[in-house]
Amino acid sequence: ARFGKTRFVASLETESLTVAERRVLPIIAEWKKAIDLAKHGHSDLASEIEQWRNYKVSYKKAGLSDAEIADIMLDVASDLHPDQSQASNVYEVLTGSKLLLVEHLEGFIATQTLEPKSIDMKRTDILRFIEKFTFAQDVTKRAVMLWVEEELVGHQKLALTSCRRIISNIRSYWSYLERYKELELADPFLGVVPAASKKKTK
Repeated sequence: ARFGKTRFVASLETESLTVAERRVLPIIAEWKKAIDLAKHGHSDLASEIEQWRNYKVSYKKAGLSDAEIADIMLDVASDLHPDQSQASNVYEVLTGSKLLLVEHLEGFIATQTLEPKSIDMKRTDILRFIEKFTFAQDVTKRAVMLWVEEELVGHQKLALTSCRRIISNIRSYWSYLERYKELELADPFLGVVPAASKKKTK
């Protein structure tokens, strides 16, 4: 645990490091145990994030400040994940620095009023994309362009019309994230599907 941080003590509105430790250590122990248990059989990041959010809400209701909760999350994430990059991912998703694409997919699907078959296709197309891009911050126009050309066209041998449908469905999800989940990134999809070659006229 990193209780030497001045910011951590300040977030507890006390100048005493001993008081800060006594107040927060039981919370960290409880949170760590609950999340560790939740991870059994649910190793994917989305399941873990959901559990984190539930505890974040409960401690917010209990009167902890945002700064205090953020420090607890950082401490617990670092202890649960020896791989600090994973700990960083958890912390950044929970504090809003990163957006986990799979986390909001079903919320988006619930807004769709299409036929079941069309909704299933849309979900499949978006999941295909999420297999490549975990976080919205991973998505750049260049990366999407390479994914379309190398994976969809090159490896999966999809027709360009299918690629355009896939990108259109992904784009609708991206728009949902912009409108409802505060995603603010440049549009990475414009022109990513190669233009169809024109047939030569005799």
